[in-house]
Amino acid sequence: MARNILEIAWILICDPGARYIDLGPDRHDRHLNRTRKTRQAIRELEHLGYTVSLTEAA
Repeated sequence: MARNILEIAWILICDPGARYIDLGPDRHDRHLNRTRKTRQAIRELEHLGYTVSLTEAA
């Protein structure tokens, strides 16, 4: 997080024409797609010792 803040500050200092635009607190969630979230959840459960079998909800 500190690196991100530092990079933003550096860009704003070096480029007088640059403007900061807050992308919102849910930016990360909006950019993760469903498939990636599913794979990550499966890996986490398998790491905890579970066997995962998926069926699509109706």
